[in-house]
This record gives sequence, structure tokens and C-alpha cells, in this order.
Amino acid sequence: MVKSNLIIYTTLLIVLTSFDYILYVNWMQRMKNYKWFAGSLVFPIFGFFFFWIPVLILKYWYRYRFSIESNFSQKKLFVIGSLDSINSIIGSYATPYISVLLMTILDKLSLPLTMIASFFYLKRRYYLSHYLGAFLTVYGVMISFIPEMLLRIPIKEPYWIAIYVFNLLPAIISYCYKEKYLKELNLNVWWMNTWISVWQIAFGLLTFPVIYAPLPSGDDVKLVHTGAYLYQAAKCQFSGLNSYPTDNCSNAFPIFIIYQLISTLCNILMFYIIKNESSVVYIVINTLKMPVTCWLGSYTFLVGDQAQSITVATFFSFVSIALGTLVYNWYKEFNLNRLQIPLLQKSDEF
Repeated sequence: MVKSNLIIYTTLLIVLTSFDYILYVNWMQRMKNYKWFAGSLVFPIFGFFFFWIPVLILKYWYRYRFSIESNFSQKKLFVIGSLDSINSIIGSYATPYISVLLMTILDKLSLPLTMIASFFYLKRRYYLSHYLGAFLTVYGVMISFIPEMLLRIPIKEPYWIAIYVFNLLPAIISYCYKEKYLKELNLNVWWMNTWISVWQIAFGLLTFPVIYAPLPSGDDVKLVHTGAYLYQAAKCQFSGLNSYPTDNCSNAFPIFIIYQLISTLCNILMFYIIKNESSVVYIVINTLKMPVTCWLGSYTFLVGDQAQSITVATFFSFVSIALGTLVYNWYKEFNLNRLQIPLLQKSDEF
């Protein structure tokens, strides 16, 4: 990737993902009683149309042939779509119960986990600076919990925190699959996202029984109320009308549309960075949004009761994670299949 292009993509990604995160939290607050409907059905369906329209333009306006893509295995896209669907479902259930600040910090565990996945699946190898960067990232996550540990304050919603961390795993595996196929076959990112959305919808429909599962939040649906759930969920999402006293459906649709638009752009930027750099580099770049996201997430009018003030502990957590990001990017990674890369080659981006 040309250095100037990476700088543009990185800048756009940092700005857009900060707002994408806040909009997602805001949207899920409005759909908190209809999480499966939002995360497993509405999001991938609209995502499909947002990606499909550019594909049609490429095919019929620019006469793009998609010759490589037409021979690509749909089974592989099904695996990626299923992983993304699992990530979306689990995330939609956990998000309403964790502060934006804590979610932003927990997300940084993606770096060491993606390194491990890339080590085994993509045969990627790292220098000492990469391991030090990963350590500083994990250390930064641990610092954020110091006030609770010192004051022996029970950590709020520990089961949702555990679920949210588990939610990172399917996304990390999906990143590695995407990197492998994007690099090996040079697939069109719009086409690939379109088919991933198709399989997200299919897999999401298979997970429909999740709505009946007894959850810690107590918002499971009784079998006899299935029809009412679907009707009320649609009414909440598309009309902004409440059905229960605990509903907060106002402006659910416009917030979702803005979020979907930004999310689509973030997805394309993510694919370009993964395709031309690596999934780990994407995770590292995505880390740079943290201060902006946490600052926005401290305002109640933006994220409601999920707002949390920035403390001294979270400030030092930011510092540790930021240092980890810089240290990690000091040298480029290398693959076992590309040992001709000069030893300790400096990273152009940093």
C-alpha cells in the first residue's frame, strides 16, 4: 500500500470508528429489548443492500467482471459470515450492560489474541517489540480495573464483561480468514462484504431460538409471544414506537441508518488495510481511536447510563495502550514464507 493511502485510510478509520462506536451503543440502547432482531436480522439485511448497490454499479456501469470472485468457494464465505454473525449477536446482547469506556478498553485485548491467531494460522512471526507492545496493551487493560481491586468494589456485571471478551474471539478468527483470502486471491472488497452479509443473514436466522434462552438480564421471550416479539421489534426499529415501559425506541431508525452508513465505510477501510497490511496492523490502528471514543463515551446525552467519567486509572490505561501501539508498530511483522524481508525492517507508517 502506498504510504499516503495508508495515512488517509488510517485517519478516516480513526475518526469514523469513534462515531461508529457511539452510534452503535446508542442504537442498541433503543433496541435493548429486541437485541436478536437488531443484531442478527436488521443489521445484516441493511448491510447487504449497502454493499450490494456498489457491486451492481461496478458490474453494470463499470463492467467489472468479478471473474476471480465467481470461482471463490461460498463455503469459506459462509464460515466468515457465520463468525461475523456470532460476533454481532453476542455483542448486541452484552453492549447495553457495559460502559463505553470499559468496552473500549476491553476491545484492546484483540491485539494479543489476533497475534496468537496469526502466529498459528497465517504463520506470522514477531520481533521483541511486537511482544512488548502486546504486553503493554494487556497491562493497560488491567490498569483500568485497579480502583475496583484496591477499594474491593465488586466489578459491575462481571458475566457481561466475560461474555463481551468471549465475543472478541469469533471476530479475531474472522480477521485472519479475511486477511488470508484477500491477500491470496485479491478479492474485491465490496463483493466479499456483500456475500458475507448474505451468509450473516442465513446464519442469523438459524440462531433465532436464542431469543428463548434464559439470560442474566431476564429479557428472554416466551414461545407463545414470538409473534408479538417480532411485531414489537419491527415497530420499535422502524416506527420508533414503544410497546413496554422499558422500551426506548425514539429515533431508533435514523440513528441506525447513520450508524449503518458509517459502519459500511469502516468495513471497507478495514478490508483495504487488512488486504494491504495485516489484520494485526488493523487492530493496532483501530486502537488509536480509544481517546476520542472514551471522551465521547463520558457524556450522558450521547450514551445515556452507559456513560463513565475518565479517571486517573483510565488515563494511565490510555497511556500504556498508546505506548503499546507505538512500540508494536516500530518494526514490521514478517511471515515464515517471506524470510527474505530484511531483519528489523522499520515500519513506514510510524
